[in-house]
Amino acid sequence: MQTPRRSFLVLLGLGVVHVALASGGAAVARHPEPVRPDPVATLEADLRTSLAQTPTVITRVGADLHLTFPVRLAFVPDQLQLLAGATGMLDALAEALRPAEHTRVSIAVYTDAIGSGDYNALQSRNRATVVLEYLVNRGLPLERCALGAGGESAPLRAPNTPEGRDLNRRLELTISALSS
Repeated sequence: MQTPRRSFLVLLGLGVVHVALASGGAAVARHPEPVRPDPVATLEADLRTSLAQTPTVITRVGADLHLTFPVRLAFVPDQLQLLAGATGMLDALAEALRPAEHTRVSIAVYTDAIGSGDYNALQSRNRATVVLEYLVNRGLPLERCALGAGGESAPLRAPNTPEGRDLNRRLELTISALSS
């Protein structure tokens, strides 16, 4: 008569080990842990679709996703009030980010170099806070949001032309995977 065979799974730090016990000893088969999909890559496809009709520029930089939106379309000039174009983009962003639990977003608003550096830094920080509050009010957990640097610290173009200054005034959102 044959001895019944017993089988069970053992969870280890490096994967799952399948152990089969029989009368003559144990046979072991190692199964690798399932690979978690890149949450930013999954989110990127959704955002490219939902933001296709907006002026949002989406760029993949390494493991991060950068979204850039012109400030002239985001805020009333010299105020902290969001414009309708920005709220539509932020609504779509919040909707996509809410279920993407393994991601975080960093928010930075950049200015041109006109005016004092202190004023520009304060305006940038206040506007980034408005965006953060907007996203949190749309259901994005605060612990997945961060305020980044801004102001006139990272111009995209030389600030000596109106076009250069316009490109430098922008809202940037950086989406990254949370460390596991």
